[in-house]
Amino acid sequence: MFNTLHQQEMAVLRSQIDHLVRERKVLVQVAGAAALLVRELDDDTFETYEAAGLLAEYLRQVDKNIVRAALAP
Repeated sequence: MFNTLHQQEMAVLRSQIDHLVRERKVLVQVAGAAALLVRELDDDTFETYEAAGLLAEYLRQVDKNIVRAALAP
């Protein structure tokens, strides 16, 4: 009984860790794309639009709840 409960808890923890690792990867990509956008910021260049598109692509991958929390005052 104890071993089964322990194994279930370990499986849940592994699942949560995997989720957090995937979430971290996406957030690092978002931060990198935002930094690229700031670096390329010039309103009339293709690089600015390309960087903005990359940032938008990564932001679409972020869970909506995380975005809401990040934008909350």
